[in-house]
Amino acid sequence: MSYDLMATDVGWYIASEDLAPVHIIGHSMGGKIAMWLALQNPNLVEKLIVVDIAPREHPPSHRHILSALCDLDLVQLASRKEADAQLASRIPSRRVRQFLLKNLRRTKSGGFEWRMNLPAIRSNYDELRSWPGSRSMRSDKQALFIAGSSSDYITDEDSDAIVEVFSRARFVDVDAGHWLHVEQPKAFYEICFNFLTEAG
Repeated sequence: MSYDLMATDVGWYIASEDLAPVHIIGHSMGGKIAMWLALQNPNLVEKLIVVDIAPREHPPSHRHILSALCDLDLVQLASRKEADAQLASRIPSRRVRQFLLKNLRRTKSGGFEWRMNLPAIRSNYDELRSWPGSRSMRSDKQALFIAGSSSDYITDEDSDAIVEVFSRARFVDVDAGHWLHVEQPKAFYEICFNFLTEAG
């Protein structure tokens, strides 16, 4: 599980459906995939929107969440409510738990399983929090970086590094945390709409 593989998958889909060039939006890890796609396959991308992530390595702040999910005993689990209760002591935010539990689904036999490949995410976590590119890579695509003002995924120090890679990058802050599109959906929509509809 790597950004190269995931961007290749997205690129294959765009090409196979004859969609290019596309506007692509990616949040967090999806933002890294979108950036990597624009750098590796510029012919597929027209405009790029990156939501609250920078092209750099980020600290391992999700390791405890992955451990909590992996430790959940799906065999003994009776309900989604029970899963939420078991996770509460290790993942205090109800909003985060509800988001994560969207990946839990019923099996045909009535049990539970993860929709996501949790073992692959956990074993490749260090690669996923890194950035595969180098400062020598360049893109002249129109790029908008939207940051949550109370999030630290894009710092002031990141701005110069971003412009080194994406020479036409612009920046907008939204009064929100990392999930700014959930916290401020109207503002997020208007920012994206205005960027995507303006003349190049």
